[in-house]
This record gives sequence, C-alpha cells and structure tokens, in this order.
Amino acid sequence: MIGKYNTKEKLNLLLFNVSSFLCLFLLYFLKNNKYIRPITLSIIMILLFAAIVLFGYRKDRNNSIKLKNFLEFTIILLLYLTIIYSLGMKVDFTKHIYNFSKIEELIYMTLTIILIEVLRFTIYSKNLNDKGQHFISFIFFSLLEILVVNNYCYLENVITISIMSIEKNFILNINCKNGFKANLLYVFLIELLPNILTFPKLSNYLFIIALTIMNAILVILVLKPNRRKEMEAANKYKKGFLVILEVFLCILVIITISLVSGLFKYSLSSIASNSMFPTLQKGDAIIIKKLSDREKKNISTGDIIVFQEEGNIITHRVIEIKDGVFITKGDNNNSKDITKKTKNDVIGLVKLRIPYLGYPSVFVSEMLN
Repeated sequence: MIGKYNTKEKLNLLLFNVSSFLCLFLLYFLKNNKYIRPITLSIIMILLFAAIVLFGYRKDRNNSIKLKNFLEFTIILLLYLTIIYSLGMKVDFTKHIYNFSKIEELIYMTLTIILIEVLRFTIYSKNLNDKGQHFISFIFFSLLEILVVNNYCYLENVITISIMSIEKNFILNINCKNGFKANLLYVFLIELLPNILTFPKLSNYLFIIALTIMNAILVILVLKPNRRKEMEAANKYKKGFLVILEVFLCILVIITISLVSGLFKYSLSSIASNSMFPTLQKGDAIIIKKLSDREKKNISTGDIIVFQEEGNIITHRVIEIKDGVFITKGDNNNSKDITKKTKNDVIGLVKLRIPYLGYPSVFVSEMLN
C-alpha cells in the first residue's frame, strides 16, 4: 500500500499519476488533430521513460512457472481464435484479406501496443502489492484506449469497445506478475490480427459473450494460486503436453484462419441449405478452389461451382453451358436456377466435402439473420 513507501516514492507516484492523466486529457482534446498519431506515440514514450526513471527498469525474467502460465495463456487464446473463425465460415471469404493502404495504421497500432504493454509492466512490476496504484493505473490505461488509441477499431459500437477495453485492461493488469510477453501475445492476436485479416462479422452481442468468456477463463488462470508441487513440477511443461498442444493449436489456427479468410487458393465455407442434397447437406463444410479467369473456361457440365448472386454465396451444379453462360441447378431442386451466371459471378469449384463441420457456423448465421 501507499503507506509502505517513503516520502520520495510517494512523491514519485503522485507526480507520475498526475502527469499521466494530464497527458491523457491532452491526447483526448487533440484526438482530431492530423498529427495525433505521432503525438500519441511521443507522449507514451515520454511516460515510459519517466516510469523507468522514477520506478527503475525491471527485466522480465523467465522461470518455469511463468513459462507454464504463458503456455496456458497461449492455448486459451488459440482456442478462442479457432472457435471464432470456425463460427465465421459464412463470411464472404472472397474479400481482400490485406489492405496495403492500412500499413501506416498497422505500424501505429503495433508501436502503441508494444509501448503501452512495456509501460504497463514497468509500472506494475514496481507496485505489485499496491492495490491503490493498480486501480489508478487501470483507470488510466482503460481511458487511454477508449478515448485515444481504440485498438478495437474493427468494432463499430462504442459500448462494445468500452466493455472490451475494460475487460482487456483488467486481465492484462493482473497478468503483469507473469511478465509482459503473454500480454503482448494477447493484444497482437485480439486487436492487431482482426485489422490484418478478414474477421468474422459476428454480432456485437455474440462477440462480447465469446470474448468475455475467454477473458473470464484467463482471469481464473492468472488468479489461480501456484502450489509448491506445481512449481516444483513446472519444468516438465518445457517439453510436456502443453507444448505439444500449443503447437497443434497453432497449426490448427493457421489453417482455419487461412481457409476461412481466403488467404490462399483454397477456402473453407459451409452449406446453409439442402438444395444440393444428398451430394451436399446442410451443415457440411466444403473446401473451395478459387478459379482464375483462365481456369473458369475449363468448367464443364456436372461440376459443382460456387458463385455470387445478389450478395449471397451459392453452391449449385452446372447442368448446361451456352456461349460462356453457366446454367445451374441444385440437385434437390425441381427446377433450374432462373438467373444465368457468367465467369464474373463464379468464385470457384467445390473440391472436398467435410460432413457436419459447418453446423456451428450455419447455426450462428441463421441466428444473426
């Protein structure tokens, strides 16, 4: 508590807290200034330098128990991403997944993320037992993100942004005892990744629920006491089950995100109706090979193609081709499709069916609609 510090340390804390909030208000009133990004980065760097001078530099040292906690932290984050992207199979995977015009924004976000987490660790590592200082810093970091930084810019609802920012800063603050590496991983995966890749457009309500559940699990993990036996046995995690599970989940996440986002030639989507029964059933997942204009000329009668129609993605069989126009029909439909498709409407060919894998995505899509 504050009473445990000498007069100089109390003065340093007071000076730093007052300076931090003055900087916060300055950034808020300058947020519409065209130079706000370099100003923000400069102020955060000044605060970080001040924190190191006032509180001292604390190296983030590794030990076995921290490694175990980091692996558990990573596994939960990877599971969350796998679930979110699996539920989002019905998003338009044809969207361009990377926008080079956003490089400046991504650089800004990356730098602010790193600086803020190092600043957070510097403050908390000096004041691990000071609950009052923890609360003040929690308010500062939450307001900094909500009012100025807003790394959740892929969300449109202000209330959602505020809830996510408060939850995030709470979990990252209490996790500072385990260093800042896990915190950096959290913000990179939860904040930066959605601004690089196509992110499933779940409703704000479902998004809050999913992220809140994950945050609650992380809080339980961080607050879980480390018993002596666990600490003595922590070394086994260096080459144990958690490492194997983490590697497996990393591979699964990379494959899932790549397929759902359309990162490569092949994409993953789900079947939302029984129009192609029994060949394809509602809830099946399909692997789609995206076709170039040259490859579209090789489409033949009997192929199952994926095409766009009035903003929807439909999977039907080609039953006839006339002068470069594709006439399609669902295997389970009584009549052929009314609209005729050109090569500009065609996305790709169905190459593989995975039974039942798409049910969660279809369920969520129907619920949102």
